[in-house]
Amino acid sequence: MCREPDTIGAGTTTEGGGGEICPDGLQYYAQSLRGRAPSGPCPPCLLDLGLVRRLPDGSFVPVPPRLAAGEHVDRLERAIEEKRNALQAVRSSISRAQEVYLDSYARTDAHPVRALYGAGTIAAALSAAVHACRDELLTAQPGGARPQDLSTG
Repeated sequence: MCREPDTIGAGTTTEGGGGEICPDGLQYYAQSLRGRAPSGPCPPCLLDLGLVRRLPDGSFVPVPPRLAAGEHVDRLERAIEEKRNALQAVRSSISRAQEVYLDSYARTDAHPVRALYGAGTIAAALSAAVHACRDELLTAQPGGARPQDLSTG
């Protein structure tokens, strides 16, 4: 078992810790499992990974890795699932916007040309056109040539 560190804030778990055990933590964990009282405070990596638990008396006891992993992995998997759901929502929204965008071109009365405004909008449109181009892309810009760094995508 290890004792709670004397420093304020040490010995508390951090939300979404680094996920890696440090060499000191591994050594400390091994000593705790052998029944030896390790010297010094419990390394934060053990707490972050849930490999030790605080007892009511303030001491810590080692936790089997599979038990600690289950809790840690479940938390990470929930976070990943939330990000996947957010990604799917963005993809769905962009897809719906793409349909509206393409529909607006289909409704254009014999004017397949659309004016774009703003350097960022123009650069993004040109970059998308360059990446979608299969043969040749011709552009015209009022006022002369564009700077080289804006010409390629």
